[in-house]
Amino acid sequence: MRWHAGLLSLLLLTITASPAFSAQVSGLYSAEVPAEGQETHQRNRAIVEAFRQVLVKVTGNRDVIHHPQLADEIRNAPRYVQQYRYRMVTLEAPAEFPSGPQPEPEAG
Repeated sequence: MRWHAGLLSLLLLTITASPAFSAQVSGLYSAEVPAEGQETHQRNRAIVEAFRQVLVKVTGNRDVIHHPQLADEIRNAPRYVQQYRYRMVTLEAPAEFPSGPQPEPEAG
């Protein structure tokens, strides 16, 4: 019986002594979201959405944003922001909505 206990101890020791591997992840605590404008309320809505995205990335759990204990923290997301910036995005009009002047309809 002692031999089995020694083998089991040796097996457990080799399992726990295995090297651990990790990967470096960039952008874990940042997110890019669209904002309707630069007004405070528009910016805060975008920050709340970005905070939700960061929570999901950090935890790996999509349901974390529905956790009742985090509701106040999510609502107060702007206080956790260290920096933000705006960037202009040019949106292309879909083919069915061409941009530019449209011809006048003919009177009939």
